[in-house]
Amino acid sequence: MNKAVKYIFLMLFLAFCFIFGSMAGMNGILQFRETQLLTESGRAVVESPVRAWSGWKENEESVNTYHDKFMLTEEQIADVIKCWNSRETELIHNPVQGQISMEDAIQVGENWIAEMGVSKGNEQGTEMLPYSAKATLGVGEHKGNTGKQLEPYYSFWTVEFSGQSRKIVMYVNAVTGKVWRAKVSLYDDLPEKMPYENLCLFVEMAGFTEIDAKSIVVNKDGTQAVLEMEDSLLYGLAEYYYIPFSEKGYYDIQKNGINNVEEVFDKGYMEITYEILPNFSSK
Repeated sequence: MNKAVKYIFLMLFLAFCFIFGSMAGMNGILQFRETQLLTESGRAVVESPVRAWSGWKENEESVNTYHDKFMLTEEQIADVIKCWNSRETELIHNPVQGQISMEDAIQVGENWIAEMGVSKGNEQGTEMLPYSAKATLGVGEHKGNTGKQLEPYYSFWTVEFSGQSRKIVMYVNAVTGKVWRAKVSLYDDLPEKMPYENLCLFVEMAGFTEIDAKSIVVNKDGTQAVLEMEDSLLYGLAEYYYIPFSEKGYYDIQKNGINNVEEVFDKGYMEITYEILPNFSSK
């Protein structure tokens, strides 16, 4: 009797060992296969944070045209810019249907540089070329995101050009293909005067028309220019940050004023930022 009981317990023990051993073995095989597949493909397939763009035909009659096919209203643009500027992190993703490619984004950047005249410095001018270019596509991520897919026009290509004497970073909307923010850093051949007129050109290239250069308002110390657009939810802003140097060292712009800065303006560092912003005081 005792031998029979021992035999039964032994069989049960072996059965449990076989069952759990089989489960562990199967999990090991599945994990190995998963690792192998990920290694071969190089990445895991995950859901894009933005959906494919399929609604441009609905806005076909819109008067606000920012792309040959894709159009956004001023309300949409204002919300997109607000979301992008308030992002906590950036979620990188691949382009979806309706978004421009990396090659297109870099081409947009090259055209922007040429049109804005930042490929050269002053009249003696130093070519920016040769330069390196890189671009990444991402959408802003905020605290408390539910994981719901956004419209594709919330994504931006961050395009960066680096040359010997300057660096340019611009944010190209992935659907409209327009530059809505750009930062130009100059290390040599600084302009002889502030290029306030470039703000009009920037706003026009961003997709807006009927721009009046007389509407540009420059602040007292000459470091900021604002271009209001009549009856618009948006406006253009340019900010200038500069550290000129003389033979005696740092030029104190706050103490000596902007009028004498031309004497040493060809030496130093300058940063110009252009951007389209929502005008919350408008209608």
